[in-house]
Amino acid sequence: MPKERENSEIQNKKDKLEDYAAEIKEIKSAREVVQLMAKTTSQMKIFSSDHVNISRFTDELFRKLKTFLEKHRSFELGVREFSFTHKGKTVYTDKQIKKSIPFLFYKDGVQSLFFYKDLSKDEFLDFLEIIKKEANLPVEESDIVISLWEKEFVNIHHSASDEFLENKIGIGMKSLEYTYDPNSFSEGKIELDKEDRKALGDAILSEEIASDKDSPVSGDLELTEDGMAPLSYALDEAEIKRLEDMLERNRSITAEEELISLIMEMLYLETRLAPFADVVDALDQCHSQLLEKENYALAVHLLESVIEFRNTLSYQEDARHKTLKTFLDRTASSESLAALQKYITEDQLLAPESLLEYLNILGPKSIPVLSSLYEHDTRPHYREKVLEILKKQGRTDIQSLMNVVQDDKPDLAKAIISLLNDVNGKKSIQHLAAFVHYTNKDIKVEAIRALGKHVDLTANKILLAFLKDDDVEMRIQAARSCQHICDKSLRDHILHTVKSKTFKRLTDEEIQAYLELLGRSQTEKAHQTLRSFLKKVGLMAGLRKKEMGLNAVAALESLGTSEARVILEEGTRMHNRRIKKACEKSLQNLTHRH
Repeated sequence: MPKERENSEIQNKKDKLEDYAAEIKEIKSAREVVQLMAKTTSQMKIFSSDHVNISRFTDELFRKLKTFLEKHRSFELGVREFSFTHKGKTVYTDKQIKKSIPFLFYKDGVQSLFFYKDLSKDEFLDFLEIIKKEANLPVEESDIVISLWEKEFVNIHHSASDEFLENKIGIGMKSLEYTYDPNSFSEGKIELDKEDRKALGDAILSEEIASDKDSPVSGDLELTEDGMAPLSYALDEAEIKRLEDMLERNRSITAEEELISLIMEMLYLETRLAPFADVVDALDQCHSQLLEKENYALAVHLLESVIEFRNTLSYQEDARHKTLKTFLDRTASSESLAALQKYITEDQLLAPESLLEYLNILGPKSIPVLSSLYEHDTRPHYREKVLEILKKQGRTDIQSLMNVVQDDKPDLAKAIISLLNDVNGKKSIQHLAAFVHYTNKDIKVEAIRALGKHVDLTANKILLAFLKDDDVEMRIQAARSCQHICDKSLRDHILHTVKSKTFKRLTDEEIQAYLELLGRSQTEKAHQTLRSFLKKVGLMAGLRKKEMGLNAVAALESLGTSEARVILEEGTRMHNRRIKKACEKSLQNLTHRH
């Protein structure tokens, strides 16, 4: 019996291990399918549906998905904000909102996607086309759930949240009533301008259309005096659609865009390293020409296309990845950036916003160029955008951000100081020490204010350096900004300064700032020192001692602690009338304040 029990336990453990291994294998297969789906949809954004590259990707994707379905009968994907899950495990993540497939579904309320065993290839291709179409639309215009419902897939289902059903579908809304007359479909006319009419005439005269025996246009075609085709020839709907598409493409696609598309197509298709490198050289030349023409919008498109393609390649296994990285590094080289810098300093025109998008892609190496833009282009909204990019780049390389700060560029310096806390939090405090030795007062004041926001030992030590500044204004600003004293050396410096014989020679404003700072230390020595200033003011005290005593009263009121109240109450019993009245007034103010 014990032997049978032991055998049973062994079999149970074996079964559990086999189940676990099967689940791991299923998760791995699901991950491969979804990752290939992401690559495929990425390709579909670049090439047309009948392109050989798309056929290769879709064939492989459908084969993997069908293999999965044959084994498991169905495939369920959970939809999270930036991830797909299968059986509770994350199988794909993409946090770039612009191209994230999970987010495309998530934003419209989709919670799950289901694929079933009888899925056909045509049905699946239609599904991919919906993803392509919706991904190319602006976020506010796309609605993938509506597109899925309109298609009425048999073997692809989805579940959407109740909130989506209520908000998007509009349950309970009154349907719009409309009527139409089928006989009117053939009425109306297409308005074409001179350019369109010329293009229409060229198309009709083309060999392709002239050789079409079924076309309503055949034989010799007479042209008008201006060389245009007459508009009396009847065209069917397919021909009209074809002409409209042709005209639209001719209007919207430039020669540079066609060149970029061609080069990218060659990159996708070429797997041999040497020819691939030659294509990248052509891409490099195209990029340089775009910069010479100051076509930064198209340069952005070029770099985004390269980055997207590079991300589909394996860093360790594919040498093409390294080749593309070298190209991208060249775009942010010192030579390229120097050319941009020259444009900024010499060009009298306002810098285009597309230049900001371009610099954003280049990364932290573009920080010097961004700083020049901030100095030369004083449009407020433009400067705000520059600062946003500087903040983003600074998170990656804060030292490069600090390197562009200069004493003779106060606007930029103050802007970067205000960014430091957002860029790196407390880690940015140490960088504020660099401003101790600056000569520009506005910059130093901004640095002092930034330091005053931190309860930090490093911040206190830097403020102590400002308290020793030769400029009285800097010392006053440092004393007023230091709200939290957590450093013994700072407390000792304050006490030493206040007790020194030269303290009474300082200006009233600096004395007041020091005494208030002394009070904020909230130590027993601080309270004793403030009390001593009151006791020194006798009935026959001189003007300077009275002023020092009044400053001590103001510091005690600002402090507002229970110990400060006791000292002020003692002051109300002093013989000097000015000190006595000042203490009474401060106590009243403290009572009203609370």
